[in-house]
Amino acid sequence: MSKREVSRARSLRVATGDSKELVAELRQLIARRRERTAQAVNVGLTLLYWEVGNRIKREILKEKRAE
Repeated sequence: MSKREVSRARSLRVATGDSKELVAELRQLIARRRERTAQAVNVGLTLLYWEVGNRIKREILKEKRAE
């Protein structure tokens, strides 16, 4: 092995020792961001549907309730 290959192999061994902890932290980070993203999407969709209903009420139903 060349010096470069030996150095790379050593750094890989060091990295794999910490990799389980790193992977666990990254999984937690991804899970938290997914939850926040889902919440933001739900808020956005709720507002969208409310606005659609409001426009229908104002422009089609002329402020009357649907039968």
